Amino acid sequence: RTKAVILAMGCRERPRGALNIPGYRPAGIYTAGTAQRLVNMEGYMPGREVVILGDLSWGTAEETNRLLEQLHGKLYLIQGNHDRFLKDTAFCRERFQWIQPYAELHDNKRKVILCHYPVMCYNGQYRLDKEGNPKVYMLYGHVHDTHDQRLMEQFQRITAQTEAEAADGTVRRIPCHMINCFCMYSDYMPLSLDEWIGLDEQRRSERRVSDETEI
Repeated sequence: RTKAVILAMGCRERPRGALNIPGYRPAGIYTAGTAQRLVNMEGYMPGREVVILGDLSWGTAEETNRLLEQLHGKLYLIQGNHDRFLKDTAFCRERFQWIQPYAELHDNKRKVILCHYPVMCYNGQYRLDKEGNPKVYMLYGHVHDTHDQRLMEQFQRITAQTEAEAADGTVRRIPCHMINCFCMYSDYMPLSLDEWIGLDEQRRSERRVSDETEI
């Protein structure tokens, strides 16, 4: 017999009662489990710097501190709506390089807009390189794989099909490169920007095929 059983439910946000399992636990996402899985179970360190796009933990400040003790490297936190432990003075903020609701970083000559919530008109959205590749990406979370994400995809399709005059006077379609970094899309694995770009393109392609099949 054991004194306790810990259920790693991922981020489905299904309440325990809906699964008919006795005991107690908070419903919700636990995105830091991604890093835990790699470091503690697979012995793999994906990078020395990890940015978490919000909703780090549903636990108390003390529980979240114990979780952070297991993670290595430099950590950065984009504040999410479920990060209630941030209001507790017992929470160890020093474990993070910074905690912010919004950030703009650079990765291999590309700007990355980071926010827990999708920013539909983001800074640098129209910027492209000489080959027409995007120079800015917007990474977000929050909406999971819900109807809200379907609305975001619809918005991106409409935007990408809309023409507007650029600064040089040419008319071209509006760039819109927003990526939902929902942890179930990556099978709970932390990814680099290039990996997220590739995964997002693959997921969108598969969804287009699925929609065409249904029609």
